[in-house]
Amino acid sequence: MRACMILAASSAALAHSHSSARVSLLGSRTTSDVRAARARALPLACTGAAPPARLSARALTATAPPSGLVDVRVDWSVEWEPLAGDDVVTVSCAAAAHVADIVDYIDVPAGAREGNVTIKLPHATGCEFTVKLVRGGGRLFGAGDTATCAVAATVPSVRLGAGNDPVGTRIAFGDAAGDMIFTWASLDGDAPAVVRVGTVRGGPYTLTFTSTTPRTYRADDSCHAPASEDSPLGYVFPGYFHSVSLNLTAGTRYYAVYGQAGGTEAPETSFKTRPAVGPDVPVRFAAFGDAATYFVFPGTVSTVSNIVALDAVEDIDFVTNIGDLAYAEGSVLLWTFWTGLMWPLTSQLPFQVT
Repeated sequence: MRACMILAASSAALAHSHSSARVSLLGSRTTSDVRAARARALPLACTGAAPPARLSARALTATAPPSGLVDVRVDWSVEWEPLAGDDVVTVSCAAAAHVADIVDYIDVPAGAREGNVTIKLPHATGCEFTVKLVRGGGRLFGAGDTATCAVAATVPSVRLGAGNDPVGTRIAFGDAAGDMIFTWASLDGDAPAVVRVGTVRGGPYTLTFTSTTPRTYRADDSCHAPASEDSPLGYVFPGYFHSVSLNLTAGTRYYAVYGQAGGTEAPETSFKTRPAVGPDVPVRFAAFGDAATYFVFPGTVSTVSNIVALDAVEDIDFVTNIGDLAYAEGSVLLWTFWTGLMWPLTSQLPFQVT
């Protein structure tokens, strides 16, 4: 079997400019930056009064996309003149969270009495995302200043979609030549996972494969902090992971839809089983490494799109990621965010990790 690697790139090297209007949760700052900000602010009170303010947060799509990353537009309007580094919009994991118990925060630009920003929130996690406008929050998080701050407005429970939405899909080769493994996550651990497969785009899907054994993990399954700690930047419930094994024919293109019985079915995806073994059978694969999370390393986004575009021309057989993965630093939310970034690639090309 002849193997041909047609792409090798570090995603960090492919970084490109980005729009300041689109901010990624746990990405506008590094995780360590947010941890440091929380550590400075948590001992401090934030009980001041603020003039009236308006805040809204709404998902820009009607249903959760299969990637699991949801664009949410946040709009604000205040009656004061925001100062540089003074006011912030925060995102928390629970409605009752302390004002400093955040997963990310966004600075309100100086002088912006009205404005908006689009953020990405991961769907199908244990978080009840809450957005707050905090007057004086920039001082609170930036320097641990004891100056009075105030929560001017709150939007609780920003959610999207149903608990059985399949998100963050990955396909991979199984042991035998025609075997494939479908894996995805959801908040539903009860209904069977189902993959329906056919050889014609749009169906009919003549083969059905199921699984009734989802997995998940707890904080104490991790070795040490912060992954082992229940906190917005450590362990939050990751959902249930469904894995369905498909016994198919080698060297064949298939079309599939998947989801849980009685629930949301993801849009059709297409994939190839591994090539038949032989001395003159070419194998084309793409390889890359150092895939961190956008916004800090936007090269991950461009690398994924480059490989998807390359597959349309070269008909790639599989992708291998040679490490590192996600740079999650113990954060379940960062892992969830990363699988969403990788979804356009991992849902249609076998994704093999070394």
